[in-house]
Amino acid sequence: MWEVLFLLSAFVYFFCEAVTEADTWDSDQGVKRIEEGSYHLFRLGESLGLFFCCFMLGAGLLGTTWFWTLASTITLGFYLYERVFSDIRHDDPFFERPWPFKIGGMELPNPPVELQHAAAGIAGVTMLVLIFT
Repeated sequence: MWEVLFLLSAFVYFFCEAVTEADTWDSDQGVKRIEEGSYHLFRLGESLGLFFCCFMLGAGLLGTTWFWTLASTITLGFYLYERVFSDIRHDDPFFERPWPFKIGGMELPNPPVELQHAAAGIAGVTMLVLIFT
């Protein structure tokens, strides 16, 4: 039961973080996709999700499965983050970045395989299945 609450708290955090991060990137280009009040609501969601994750880990409620619960939560959380970020920023949850990808003055010549996101999602689900069976 506590593992499920931990996972839900983490997913709230990752979801809200992706929304606010995508909005921040868009605001640098003069585009605001979410209103000011909604932005702060998502920031509150980030804080609450992170607080409950830390509370449950700190209280030791995860027992002996804490490592695998944490590992699966992180992999699934990053998968969720990437999908929400791409959906907010590019209106497509499975947006493929153009290559070469430029970050500031740095150019990344080799694209990270988009399969990495799917692998993270599959790994997270697999770990959860192993934990709860």
